[in-house]
Amino acid sequence: IASRRVYLLRRTIRLANFDDTSLQSLTENIAHQLGIRRQVRVAMVQANTSPFIWVEQKAIYIVISESLRRSLTHCHLRSVMLHELSHYLRRDHWSNSLGFLVLAVCWWNPVSWIAVRKMRALQEYCCDAMAIAKSQLSRREYAECLYQITHFIESRNCSLPASACELFGHTSVEERFKMISNKSVDFRLTKVGLLTVLFLSALLPCTIAFSQADSKAVQKDKVQQA
Repeated sequence: IASRRVYLLRRTIRLANFDDTSLQSLTENIAHQLGIRRQVRVAMVQANTSPFIWVEQKAIYIVISESLRRSLTHCHLRSVMLHELSHYLRRDHWSNSLGFLVLAVCWWNPVSWIAVRKMRALQEYCCDAMAIAKSQLSRREYAECLYQITHFIESRNCSLPASACELFGHTSVEERFKMISNKSVDFRLTKVGLLTVLFLSALLPCTIAFSQADSKAVQKDKVQQA
């Protein structure tokens, strides 16, 4: 299932439209201001989807729906690009890959789902804070942008990529609005976020070892019964 999702996501990017020069120029300027040296490409898709970032070896892709792009102002688009590039600066794509691997191996363990969900929520809070700190919008204007995208996603029944870093995902919009109103939120990796990542890193080898031991025990029982 995971490999098929990645295949479909890459196929979507290959079929995307890269001709939006104005948005591409805006995104390149933002990447330069943030100190990102890698190539960043804006992929416009016809599908109704939440904006998300997909990192590959040759480039960083920011995918956005064409209909959503037409409904946003220049300042709102700048905030969206800042939010997505913040995911790259924080290396959230590495954390998501680890979380995705943990869920693939520990799908039966509810603790792993809770930990990954908490990690993804913290990512969105931090990227919102970073976008607000570096954008030209006030907190109220950023919240209005967030609300507009929320309305677009809910009205179009948008799909959300499971393994990419998206503007909307496993987070409560209400909680994000509360975070936006809180000026003390820091966009750097928090202690809770660090502990979550470390927990996921420690959980994976332990679960693999437990699964191997359980498999050997089952085989041993079969041999004894035979």
